[in-house]
Amino acid sequence: MIARPVKAVVLLFPITKKYEAFCKSEEAEIIRSGQTVSPDLYFVRQTIPNACGTIGLLHALINNKDVLDLRDGPLFRMLERTMNKTPDERAAALEADQDLAEMHKLSSVDGQTEAPSADDEIDLHFICFIEKGGNVYEMDGRKPFPINHGPTTGDLLMASKQVQYII
Repeated sequence: MIARPVKAVVLLFPITKKYEAFCKSEEAEIIRSGQTVSPDLYFVRQTIPNACGTIGLLHALINNKDVLDLRDGPLFRMLERTMNKTPDERAAALEADQDLAEMHKLSSVDGQTEAPSADDEIDLHFICFIEKGGNVYEMDGRKPFPINHGPTTGDLLMASKQVQYII
């Protein structure tokens, strides 16, 4: 059983040509039609190769800072420095942050499998889904902006019905 409430879902999935085509059309539609995005949302672009897992975790943690104790440490300091920055400025700050770089390096080699080199071509990708202001957001640092998938009942696991196209 999974404890509730679920505050974030980090999803690992294979990137396919079909998924890439869908992303392009979705992005074009959002640019054409627009979308509502909560001003409280924290989104950072992924500019570091093979760091999608770290970016997904950052999205999950920072966007739930209200229920976490982030009063100290590298994540809190990054948040303080970048709260009023653009997603690209946040990415640049992340690239320059030695504390978070060290945490990323240590966590990426921890576990039972060998971590890929930052230069390796990877066809798997991590993204994060969060709830903010009653809507489900897809947080994918490869994209230029978060995607608002619409209202949720507050149970993020049940919101997976809204993102079945990925699975």
